[in-house]
Amino acid sequence: MNIIWICFSLLSIAYSHSWVACTSYTDFNIQSNSYDNSKCVGFPRNFYQYAGTLFGGDTGFNYQASTSQAACRTSYTDTSYTSAYPMATYTPGETVRVLWPAKNHQADTCTNPYIPDTTMKLYVTCGSESNPTVSTFTQSSNLVIDWKNEGNKKGFQNCPFFCDSPDKAICYQDFTVPSNLPSGSVCSFLWYWVFNEGTDAYTTCWEARIAGSSATTSSPTNAPVTKSPTSAAVTGSPTNAAVTGSPTKAPSSGSTTSAPVNSGSCSAYSLTGDSVYIKRAPTTLVSGTAFNVDIQYSSSSVTGSKTLVVEIFDNNFNLYATGKADIGSYSSGTSTITMTINRYIAVDTQLRISAVIVQTAAFSSSPSDLRKFELSRFSRNAGMGSSVVYGDY
Repeated sequence: MNIIWICFSLLSIAYSHSWVACTSYTDFNIQSNSYDNSKCVGFPRNFYQYAGTLFGGDTGFNYQASTSQAACRTSYTDTSYTSAYPMATYTPGETVRVLWPAKNHQADTCTNPYIPDTTMKLYVTCGSESNPTVSTFTQSSNLVIDWKNEGNKKGFQNCPFFCDSPDKAICYQDFTVPSNLPSGSVCSFLWYWVFNEGTDAYTTCWEARIAGSSATTSSPTNAPVTKSPTSAAVTGSPTNAAVTGSPTKAPSSGSTTSAPVNSGSCSAYSLTGDSVYIKRAPTTLVSGTAFNVDIQYSSSSVTGSKTLVVEIFDNNFNLYATGKADIGSYSSGTSTITMTINRYIAVDTQLRISAVIVQTAAFSSSPSDLRKFELSRFSRNAGMGSSVVYGDY
């Protein structure tokens, strides 16, 4: 019996690495091991340098450190996130789901029922060094949640479909964003997992921009907002882009078909020092009806003339409305862009609203391939049943 136990222990140590793969997953009803990257709206720091095409694929992203070593694999910089792998945005009080691969680690009938992990915690620090030592980052004052004791009691091993794919099974835990995180700041989070007692922890670090208003509920779906947007003068000359594709039904004037825009999760990033934020938009979108969207922006880098573009599109990137306004370098303010839904909104359609700053010359030369030329983006997921919480960030 002792020999068998030693073999199992060595096996579990060999497969004991893992890492966070998504810092904000919008699916709160995971039914299988089928990972959908489009549902991830936040990623770890510098994950784009290691991310492969397969969830849980070994690319060397896992990181293990002693208490005196840096808690994170790399420090946070302006290039730690990209358009494909953006920084998360959290609203105080909202529930966030974090995902990681099982890497053969769950104690189960298809592996070994005697390999529970030791520690599973989440820490946060704001406005301080983004890569302190493990001992500094894991001070009790920085603790967000002890998943081993407060969350799902399986801690790391909350992998519902583990035996279907022991190496790459989806594991997850949820946490409530602390209400005392400073609005508008970028906070650093530390995923801290100790497998065998007495061994160094595996860690993953990421940043999240803290939105400016508290969530009305801690459930994954935010409550509707009753505040109506106000109109303001349009900056530049907004235009509506033609909609590609064949709508299932032509929009009719005065149509009451609508899709509420859900606050869901937000993502923001900047490659050049520019910034753009969605301040205000309608809580309901109606086919054939014009509406205004207020965008706060700051253009601080010299890259020639720039254009502020707002898009509304579905999960398949079919456009429902597009508007734009020209802005210059070293300018800032709020632009109100007028848009019209030019596509029929079918029942259960999920929409997204996104604001982007692009180089005008690049956008003009290829308006159908906007994402190639974006300099800064701020977007919100959309869904049926609730409305966007808009605020000044």
